[in-house]
Amino acid sequence: MKAKSILCSVMLLLTMNMAGQDNLAAGWITGGGYEQPEVVMPMHIGSLAEAISQRPALPTVADLMSEEAKAAYAKKALAYEQAAQRFHAEQQIALQRLQSDIIRLGNDKRQQQARQQQAMQQASAKGLMPSQEELMQAVMSSGLNLETATEEQMMNVVADMYAKKWNISQADARTFMAMAMTQPQKAEAFLKQKYPELYQKLSKDMPGADQFMDLDADENTYGQLGDALMALSEEARGVKEANMDMSKHVMNNQIANSIEDYSITLPGLPTNEMEQLYSQIIKGWATSAECAEANRLENALITRLEEWMRTVDTKNGAVPYPQWWVAERKKINAQIDAWNKRQAEAWLAAMAKYDTQLQGLAQRLVELDNQLETVRGGKPMNVAYCMAKMQVHTARTNMYDYLFNCSAALNFPHVSRLPEQGSYDPMGGY
Repeated sequence: MKAKSILCSVMLLLTMNMAGQDNLAAGWITGGGYEQPEVVMPMHIGSLAEAISQRPALPTVADLMSEEAKAAYAKKALAYEQAAQRFHAEQQIALQRLQSDIIRLGNDKRQQQARQQQAMQQASAKGLMPSQEELMQAVMSSGLNLETATEEQMMNVVADMYAKKWNISQADARTFMAMAMTQPQKAEAFLKQKYPELYQKLSKDMPGADQFMDLDADENTYGQLGDALMALSEEARGVKEANMDMSKHVMNNQIANSIEDYSITLPGLPTNEMEQLYSQIIKGWATSAECAEANRLENALITRLEEWMRTVDTKNGAVPYPQWWVAERKKINAQIDAWNKRQAEAWLAAMAKYDTQLQGLAQRLVELDNQLETVRGGKPMNVAYCMAKMQVHTARTNMYDYLFNCSAALNFPHVSRLPEQGSYDPMGGY
């Protein structure tokens, strides 16, 4: 017999204070569990997208209806979850590296900004660029309302100022400035091709011009994706808190512990609803019509079996139980199956309600993470990218339950089916 296991708690046959055989069937309810797989096929999860796409579907009612079915499902669920745990640990290490990168890149950016500021001041002193005072005066004299002016209007004023300073057309200055904000290399090529003398002068006489030209075209896009990821992370946190209120969790444990005639410790369940349902299923079996009928059949079967044992010839060893005993046990198990099936449907519906919420969030997270990496396109990291990536990790943590809902579903409390084969041996009992 393989060792029984249950995730987060030991599988326990819950006991009742039974008088005679009156409450015999009431003690067949268990706290859930499955046959622990001896061999689990190794899996590898190398990305967030794989973590979401490779997760098995939640178990079906059929997967929960027998120990064999649960063991078969557990084999694939645990193979995935072992890989998911390794992936989560790897991502925690990646998060630590990302935090270090933010500090390092932040220092680099501050140094670059200082160099850019110095270059602009030196260029302004040589008359190659407008000074801050000239730019401010141009903006103030433009007649624009600074509170309502668009980014394009402000950029046009600045571009016109550069047109005067560089003695180029306003149209070309505006084209150059627009390119510089989104495609700095293309902007540099434009200036080099159309105004080669100006380009040479800037390159030769303006110290740090390369730093000034080094504009990050993706800053705004990273920022927008970071905002979207932050909103998604908050939504995921809200879903988690709405489904698992800690004050309700404490109350549910108290209720479970106080159920008369049982000793229940709630296993690790992801929602308050499932905690409540767990206790309801445990308590509900003893008062169900199926339990009453199973109890009647089993008590009658025991009486009949005892009569049969008084007459059976066992001189040649153990004697298999008669076919009428097998037939009656099948009737009893039919009552158990009917009860288990109805409870499994309610159990999985409660799990699916929460899991579906997380699935939608997880898929959106993968989409945003893919967009983030597409924008980066293999380019070196910068602070804006790292800050957005931090939100990916935060959102992933807030959706952690999604990776382990499969095994949580196996905590389904159920009534154990009775053996349908047996034999009588006076020396060994029955």
